[in-house]
Amino acid sequence: FKQVLELKLDKAQYSINQFKTHQSQNLAFDFIEDYIDIFKIYISDDKALFKQLEKNEKIRVNRIVASGTTSSPYIKYTQAEIHLHWALLHLKFGHYLAAFNKIKKAFNLLQANIKEYPSFVPNQKSLAVIHAMLSTVPQEYKWIIKTMSGMSGDMDQARFELEQVILYADKTEYLFKDEAVLAYIVLVTNFDNDISSALSILDRTKLDPSASPLISYVFAHLAIKNFQNDKALEYLLASPSGKDYYPFHYLHFLTGLTKLRRLDSDADVYLLKYISNQKGLHFVK
Repeated sequence: FKQVLELKLDKAQYSINQFKTHQSQNLAFDFIEDYIDIFKIYISDDKALFKQLEKNEKIRVNRIVASGTTSSPYIKYTQAEIHLHWALLHLKFGHYLAAFNKIKKAFNLLQANIKEYPSFVPNQKSLAVIHAMLSTVPQEYKWIIKTMSGMSGDMDQARFELEQVILYADKTEYLFKDEAVLAYIVLVTNFDNDISSALSILDRTKLDPSASPLISYVFAHLAIKNFQNDKALEYLLASPSGKDYYPFHYLHFLTGLTKLRRLDSDADVYLLKYISNQKGLHFVK
């Protein structure tokens, strides 16, 4: 899981394959492999890859359900997370109805999990993401969503839930701490435009932009939103790259953009690198 957040996706898959030789029934593999798929598709912006891999959602969820295990909070949680992953991808590619249905499935699983395991903290992290997404729905349509699906929530609720998760992670060994911190920064920055809160969390964390292109992206994005162009460039240039890391070409675009704003003469090098390598359509024009 740590290797996945570092975007060492091939290394993570290799590790999983090694473990599978003597832990073939371990359902954690389905959960972590889903992260690998999601990062590959979301970062590459490759619709063909999305079409190729989207069947994995059903396969993984069915395998978790078929295990017959009911005594662990991770059973419903991992199903919900997998549905939520693919909902985000469907949103990315404009499949709004499919995304809504997957969000609803995730929401119902998480609500059921809270009833069974009220002290299971990961529930709050995932619900926070859903509540943040619901906060973007125009006010006049929220009653329709609540009537049709029972789902409701706003950004205040999402923030509170993530803050509770981070407070918990400060005191306890918690696998999803880095993910919760990154989610908090992204959500309060993009959905609430609250740069100061994102920066305060950033100051408390030990996350290192030189350890992962994903962390570098989140830090740089926050710096850009805070009008700190030079700081953003510092984070971007610190980002690790090479054969160990999944290609994150959007970082080339951001580097070119930050250099262009400083009138650096090599801004075009990074922008051309992005255009030459990016398979998707976003930011090419």
